[in-house]
Amino acid sequence: MKKTLAIAALALFAFASCKKDYTCECVTTNNGEQVGTSSSTFNAKKKDAESSCDGLEASSGTLKTTCNLKD
Repeated sequence: MKKTLAIAALALFAFASCKKDYTCECVTTNNGEQVGTSSSTFNAKKKDAESSCDGLEASSGTLKTTCNLKD
């Protein structure tokens, strides 16, 4: 019984702390030509990191910034 409880507690802890570092890499282009790059690191759950990375995308006139999340 004690072993079962210990294993269950360990499994619960492992699933509860799913935060890790994710890197969001962004590329800015002007008329299709790359003019810059940047990256940001998020310590979060994957779903939250994806949302934050998507929030960095932008476009204005001929400038366009696209971002991709890397594990």
